[in-house]
Amino acid sequence: MNIACYLSDPPKGFETYKSLIVGLNTCRLAHSLRENPVIREDWIKDFRDNSTAKKGDSVIKSKVRGTEVSISEQDIRDVLLFGDAADDPIEYSKEKVMDVLVKMSYEGATPPPTIKKLLHPYWRLLAHIYLVCISGNKSGLDKLTLKQTSAVVSVVEGWMYNYSKSVFDDMFVNVKTLNEKCWYRFPRFIQMILEKKYPKLPVTVKTYDAKMMNHLVFTWINQKSRDNVGVKYENKRALTKFGTFAEIQEAAPTQINAIVAEEHDVEIIEPPVGVQEPIENVDLTGIESEEDVGDDRMIEDEEEDEHVDESETETEIMDEGLTAETVHVSPPHDEPVSTTEATAVDRSLEEPDANLPPRKRSRRDPRLSDEVNIQATSETSNPTDTSQPKINYTPSELNPKIIDFILDERTAMYMPAPKPGEGSSSGPSEADVIRAAELLQAAAVQVEATVKLKQVETPETAAIAYSSDSEDLFEENETTILMRRISTFEEDKIFKDAQIASLMEELVVKNQKINELETNLGALSAIVMDMKQKLEGKFPKEFVDPAKESTTEERESSKENSMKKQ
Repeated sequence: MNIACYLSDPPKGFETYKSLIVGLNTCRLAHSLRENPVIREDWIKDFRDNSTAKKGDSVIKSKVRGTEVSISEQDIRDVLLFGDAADDPIEYSKEKVMDVLVKMSYEGATPPPTIKKLLHPYWRLLAHIYLVCISGNKSGLDKLTLKQTSAVVSVVEGWMYNYSKSVFDDMFVNVKTLNEKCWYRFPRFIQMILEKKYPKLPVTVKTYDAKMMNHLVFTWINQKSRDNVGVKYENKRALTKFGTFAEIQEAAPTQINAIVAEEHDVEIIEPPVGVQEPIENVDLTGIESEEDVGDDRMIEDEEEDEHVDESETETEIMDEGLTAETVHVSPPHDEPVSTTEATAVDRSLEEPDANLPPRKRSRRDPRLSDEVNIQATSETSNPTDTSQPKINYTPSELNPKIIDFILDERTAMYMPAPKPGEGSSSGPSEADVIRAAELLQAAAVQVEATVKLKQVETPETAAIAYSSDSEDLFEENETTILMRRISTFEEDKIFKDAQIASLMEELVVKNQKINELETNLGALSAIVMDMKQKLEGKFPKEFVDPAKESTTEERESSKENSMKKQ
């Protein structure tokens, strides 16, 4: 089968297998179990049909899409990352293997063969994963040979084992020149080796629909045995987890080293004298945030501005008499405060800015640096001169339409359809989104480069460009508009090309499915007709179509015909 394996956390109710999943993710078989490439059916078919080898050879030669290829034991070792060596054994003695099987709660006799159903469900899942994902078995997943049992025992105990040699031997037996009844053996491993060793092979659209082992395997392994079967696990020995798949101890989460203020530690802050507005953003838990510190700084700045000079005069304009009442405050002072009457004064003569509308005093933002505050102050105090506007094209780092394209939910409609075995087609993968962004970014860069080339100015043309002639300004505006339209057209083109590619790929996949369904329908129809003929020949009374009963009119007509003949 050679399918990829489910190595995520076990579902609810199967927490016992968590240590097994953790061990599989950390053992030497992890890469060969998890890797799930897109299998090109044309590649595997070419490799199978053109494979050649002789007994005793150490290399399998073939031809894929017109390219000479070869696979050896070392290629398997380099790609599948088993971490073994060429001189490691591929089989252990029966006695040594049986000692480990007893620890695995095995209830059968000394192998070979090893009956998978007589293993505890915990270890039965490990044996099942090895048979389905790594071994070359096409069927017969109930028994393990001595070589396969040695491989399973080795990964449990951490023994040396040449997994690369074992896979190569199973692959070598399937060579067409040695076995006329060869079939698709190790399609996943062959695809991984060809992609790594021959990266320039032409990519084909037709893929091999290889399913992945999902979480339902836990239910199948742990289900109760039927009473009418000859082999039944009786649970005579208790489960013992050891070796690579020993029980794991999950560490308890450590407490955060933090000091939390209690209620009696909270200090109630009263507003300063003379401040009417309350203090905001006061953290009642005893810990101030950055915003609280910034607000406190702003309040202190206001207090400093109000009490810069102790002899500062506070003026209040009276609406009715238009008289000014001045109060001189010089605290601390024991004498009473003196109040004087002053006549109305034309403030417009003394202060030129008196008739201007009041302007709110700018306040520093404590979250920004001094340079940013100085720059913001200079921009507000010194407005730019707009009498002679400059028309410059400054391309942005990324066009907003590109960002909208990436973030839009409809983008999933224009992404290439996922290959079978790659996961759900509910949305684009991260690689598809990054690829689309790169295409759109490349188009934006080309447009920006074209604009820059057209905007290269000499001293003479610069003088003309910044002249006060309205016709030049109009031409400059028109050029900018045209360049923006070109950029929009380029983005639309890429957008539609992605949509066309996605639709074409979906069409190919659907046609493939239709052909497969038609083939299966024809095969099923032939099987049904064959079974019907056999049943009619063996049980004619039950399966032969009954004779049609004749009506009264048909009987009379038949009698008349017989009389006429006589």
